[in-house]
Amino acid sequence: MIYNLIMTYQHQKILNQPELPAKPFMRWENTDTLEGLAHIFEPSVHLIRLRRAVPQGVHDYLNALDRIGLRLDRIRYVLSPGAALPNEALPDLPGRDSMQLEIQSWSELLADLTGCPKVGVRIEMPDQAMCPRMHVDHVTLRLITTWRGPGTEWLDEAGADRSRLGSEEVILSPSAIHRATTGDVLLLKGERWPGNDGRGVLHRSPQSDDNRQTRILFACDAVW
Repeated sequence: MIYNLIMTYQHQKILNQPELPAKPFMRWENTDTLEGLAHIFEPSVHLIRLRRAVPQGVHDYLNALDRIGLRLDRIRYVLSPGAALPNEALPDLPGRDSMQLEIQSWSELLADLTGCPKVGVRIEMPDQAMCPRMHVDHVTLRLITTWRGPGTEWLDEAGADRSRLGSEEVILSPSAIHRATTGDVLLLKGERWPGNDGRGVLHRSPQSDDNRQTRILFACDAVW
C-alpha cells in the first residue's frame, strides 16, 4: 500500500508525543511526495502543501460537466475510507473513473493519517468566497484541494494576531498570506488535533481571480 511509510511515521511520532509548549513555533512545509505529508506529525508543523497538478482525468470530467451544463455542488457524504461515491452523485461522463479515484485516494490517506473509521467528503462550487475571513477549523485534520480556480489561503503565525480572530485585524502583514496553487493538496491541523487547542491553522477562501470561472474544491474531514 502506498501509504505504508506514512502509517509507520504516524505510529512513531503520534504515540507518546510530548505536549507542545505554551507558545510553539508553528510553521508550514512544502512537499512533492506523498511521504512528505507524514511531516504533519511534527509538533511544530501545522500545515503541509503537496505541490501537484490536477489529474488530467479530473480536468476531463469537469469539462464534460461544463459541456452539458451540470454543476458538482454541495455534494456531501460520509464514507468508509477509500469508498467510492454513490453512482448518482457523479453523472456518467468521460473521466468519472478518474474523479472517483481522486476522491477515494485522498479519503483513504486522511483515514490512514488519523485512524478515523469514516471520512466526510464534500465538493463545493461557491459563487463567492465561502469563508472570506481568516478562521480556524474545529476538526483534527482537514484535507483540501482545489480542482479549479484559486486555492485556499493561509496565514503565517508570525504575521497573525490571534487575539483579533474574527476580524481583518488578525492579519498583521499582508505579506504573511500564502495561497495554494490549483491542484495542490493541503493538510491543515485544526483545533481538535491533540494538544492543538488555540493553534488551528488560520486560513480562508480566496477571492476568485476570474469572475468567469467558478471555483471547485474538494475537502475531507475525519469522522468518529
